[in-house]
Amino acid sequence: MKKKLYIITCADWVVMSEGISPEAAATSAFEKVMAVKGENMQITPVIDTICYSDLMEDHELEQYRERVASTEILANAGFHDSARSLKQIIDSNK
Repeated sequence: MKKKLYIITCADWVVMSEGISPEAAATSAFEKVMAVKGENMQITPVIDTICYSDLMEDHELEQYRERVASTEILANAGFHDSARSLKQIIDSNK
């Protein structure tokens, strides 16, 4: 499967990232931001992704936007304890 370029937005950060899916691109973006910001990194319950590669061909933005669960991206990046903690916070506020 061919990698595409995505715009990843979460909390106070925006990153361009490649991936074969929105989840893969968001995981890569998360890892990049975590390497730079460390413990100062902010995260929200969902991460917004826009497939820039597809958007360049067709300018209808909404059809290329996907939201992925931050807990899934945290787990994908190996932050399993943080993913569990965030899930507990989200679940307690339902």
